[in-house]
Amino acid sequence: MKLLYTAKFKQNRGTTVELTADSKEELLEKLHETMGIPRSQKVILNRQVEVGEDPARDVLEIRRMTELNQKEFAERYELNERTLRTWERGERDCSRHVRQLLYFRVLQDLEDGLL
Repeated sequence: MKLLYTAKFKQNRGTTVELTADSKEELLEKLHETMGIPRSQKVILNRQVEVGEDPARDVLEIRRMTELNQKEFAERYELNERTLRTWERGERDCSRHVRQLLYFRVLQDLEDGLL
């Protein structure tokens, strides 16, 4: 799993351009220094998660970021412990959307110092 930052903006002739980078700082550098976008121009920045092809591995990776066991993770993120276990074992697939939401929520908790 990987967190990416994207920006969309309109150029002079109305053409929409989208840039992607691994960090917010790198993206802003591309916009202002490389593309010549003035710092005063409004640019919408977004974060997106690039998930892997193995849902079980993704879910396990997300949980390990928290250093919580299955029971603690399930309680904290309001998941059924049995469902979490079946996702991690690969018995059932966790949807791409749910993996992205879990990843964002864990990142936010880590940034806020809650974990």
